[in-house]
Amino acid sequence: MIKIIEKDGATPLHDISDLKLNWIKNLDQLNLVEAENILKAYSKYFSKRIDKKNKWFNSSFFKKVHKDMFNKIWNWAGKFRKTKTNIGSKPFQISIEIEQLCKDVHYWDCNQIYNLLEKSIRIHHRLVKIHPFVNGNGRHARFIADLYIHTNNGKSPHWPNDLSKNGNDRKRYIQSLKEADLGSYHSLYDFIISLGAKNKK
Repeated sequence: MIKIIEKDGATPLHDISDLKLNWIKNLDQLNLVEAENILKAYSKYFSKRIDKKNKWFNSSFFKKVHKDMFNKIWNWAGKFRKTKTNIGSKPFQISIEIEQLCKDVHYWDCNQIYNLLEKSIRIHHRLVKIHPFVNGNGRHARFIADLYIHTNNGKSPHWPNDLSKNGNDRKRYIQSLKEADLGSYHSLYDFIISLGAKNKK
């Protein structure tokens, strides 16, 4: 049985019935194999340039990326959730809100609204807020936001180093997301900028 350690702002991991690896006995082992699989997905998608016009930015592609990130570990990888979670949209709203996000990004691109970093931060927040999958939503949202910048020849922002721990960075990150939920992105944008400055030192 996996030892569950819930963190502020995280989706609780109560149901492990869809876990493919029966040798996993604790959360540390789970985190390790997930991290290894995600690194492979990063290598797959970031080793090349894909459609600069962002035609890849759609629901089907989001599912494909999530599946590549978690498929070797979870049976629900790449599938939109069908049950309610402690945060996120209601299941029947997920596809609608993902489609709206894609339309918004297309509009931003066509009308040159926001700079590249601002758009990636908004993409990240919107995906986290929708929470389309059973789990792995934060990591998936950061992946898609980074990929959006990558395909537009930009430099990916610095995210908090270890969001699996309840440190100051995580607390500030969660608080910034909550403010973005209310329509204010200033804290989240400033936080990401500050992490970039910190990593340059």
